[in-house]
Amino acid sequence: MVRVRVKALLVDTSNNAPVVLLEGDDDHEVMPIWIGQNEALAISLKLQGKEFERPLTHDLLKSVLEKLNQDLEKVIIDDLSNKTYYATLVLNDPDGEQIRIDSRPSDSIALALRTDSPIFVEDEIFDDVAMESPFDEDIQDEEAGEEFEDFLDQQMELRKFKEFTDDN
Repeated sequence: MVRVRVKALLVDTSNNAPVVLLEGDDDHEVMPIWIGQNEALAISLKLQGKEFERPLTHDLLKSVLEKLNQDLEKVIIDDLSNKTYYATLVLNDPDGEQIRIDSRPSDSIALALRTDSPIFVEDEIFDDVAMESPFDEDIQDEEAGEEFEDFLDQQMELRKFKEFTDDN
C-alpha cells in the first residue's frame, strides 16, 4: 500500500466539481479523486484549521468514535470500479478487535484528517492513476510539470485525465 496525504483541493471547471489530490509520501506522485461539495468543504476547513460553531458530520463521527473508545487506525482506498473509488475505515477497539467499515473516500479522508489517521491507497490503484506531482520541488522532468499544467488547462475532464495516464 502507498501512504498518501492530501496535497491540494482543486476545482474541475468543466462541472465545478471539487477534486482532492492525494500525494504519495515516498514517490512524489499524485492521484485525483473527484468529490462532493460538502466533503470538499469539510476537508478544506480542516486543512485551514477552521471549525464551525456546531460540529459538521465528520466532527460528529469523530466524537462518536471517541465516546465508543474506537480508534481510526487507518483509511484504505482499496477499489476502483467504473470510475468510482471505494474506501475502508479500519477501526480498533480497546480489546484489539479490528472493525472494517465501507466508506466513500471523501468521507474517509475528511475523518482521517480530523483524527490524524494515515491514509493509504492500494498499490495497484495508485500505480494505475498516479502522475508525477507538479508540486514536487525535486522533479527534474520539466515536461511532466508542463503536461500537468496542460492537463489542468484542459479543465480536468475525466476523459482528459484518462488520456494523460494512458500516455505515461
